[in-house]
Formats: sequence, C-alpha cells, structure tokens
Amino acid sequence: MKSPIRISFIICLTMFPAMVTGGSYLGAAIGYSYVDQSLFAESGTGIKVFGGIGLNSYFSVEAAYMDLGQPQEDLFGLQQDYDVWAAGLWAKGMLPLGSRIIVFGKAGLAHWDLEKTTTFFGLSSQTVSQSGNDPIWGVGMEFKIGDRYSMPLEYERIESEDDEIALFSIGIVYRF
Repeated sequence: MKSPIRISFIICLTMFPAMVTGGSYLGAAIGYSYVDQSLFAESGTGIKVFGGIGLNSYFSVEAAYMDLGQPQEDLFGLQQDYDVWAAGLWAKGMLPLGSRIIVFGKAGLAHWDLEKTTTFFGLSSQTVSQSGNDPIWGVGMEFKIGDRYSMPLEYERIESEDDEIALFSIGIVYRF
C-alpha cells in the first residue's frame, strides 16, 4: 500500500506547480538524515523532492516527499535498521537579505512512516512499524543563482512524540 501512496504523491507534486502561473517552483535536495529513538540514534543519507507556490515575495506554500534513507546502528551485536519516509505540507515565510540571499522558516504537518528491524547477533530479527501525523518545521537560507535557479541549505524536523526525525540538506530549485 505504501508504493501507490508514494507514487500518487510524487505525481501530484510534479503536476501541481505546472498548473499555476508565476511563483511556482520545483526542487530536489540531498543531505544528512537523523533518527533518534532513545537508546539508538542513527544517521544516514536522505533525499527530498519538493514543490511550492509563491504567494508573494514573503510567503509560499510548499509540499515535499522525503526519503530519509536507511540509517543503521550496531551496538554489541544488537543491530537496528531503519527505513524512514515522510510527506509534508507547510507554510513558508521568507525574508530577502539583498538580491541574492533569502532566509526562511516554515511550519506545517507531515505524515511519516518508520520501519525498524532489530537483529540480535544476526540470528533473529523483529520488524516494528510506526507512523504518524505530526508537526514539521524548518529553517534555512536560499542562495539565488540567476533568475530561475537557487540553492537552498536547510534543516527540517518532525516533532514526533516518541522519535526525533530530522534532515539537514542542500539542494537545487527551479522557478517557473
């Protein structure tokens, strides 16, 4: 069931900005993902595809799909493997600092899914799935490269009750 949801979300994400004239954008990013579940804190490589609609120079609405990779940790024969993804929608506030730099903050809601496989000395494994709808926020800077392209550097975090899920990324944005 996860695959149709992911595919539908990506299709909508790529088609929606094309339907709106002016102020819309698409982008992709790669970075450092982090998952903390009390005893274990794992990191990996995460990717993100996103799109948005600029309402004016200071506000936009953005949606994204994030694959936070497959971080893993091995502690004295106890191995934890994670598979984490999230889809989010948020409002983004921007403050231009001159003609080439923009600082921004964003807040919204994310649906996330975490699958954890625990293996003890390679003999037995147990898989546990968790998911939720929780607040997401982020901060960052965007560096304009010409009229249509920019490079965002940002930190995003899902405020889950039990887990800390975060992505620190750098990307590329194309503006329509």
